[in-house]
Amino acid sequence: MLWLNHASDVTAVQWGVVLGASLAAALTDLRNRRIPNRLTMPLALVGLAVAFYGGGWANLGAAGAAYLVLALPYILLFLLAGGGAGDAKMMGATGPGSPPPGARPTKRARPPSAHWWAIWPEPNPW
Repeated sequence: MLWLNHASDVTAVQWGVVLGASLAAALTDLRNRRIPNRLTMPLALVGLAVAFYGGGWANLGAAGAAYLVLALPYILLFLLAGGGAGDAKMMGATGPGSPPPGARPTKRARPPSAHWWAIWPEPNPW
């Protein structure tokens, strides 16, 4: 991430990684009816690492919370309806690495998650 000049570049890379991994998961799920750990776990770990780099322990905590908030509905479906847990892991993994919607360029990207900000929105400036 050190080679990127602006936070908007970081945001574009974050969206690219999350969308690319989501597309790979969808194609794998359609073909094999499973989403492998080798796809979900690196995505989650990189998202958590970027969150820690972007804001230390506070961002890491927010990114972990984003993982749990996104995975929880799918975990409940997994427990109640059966099936695999790949969907839960994939949804959770997208949380920490997703930039907040409408991310503004700053000196460092703040990636806790688009999903987290949707739940805990910033105050409306209007």
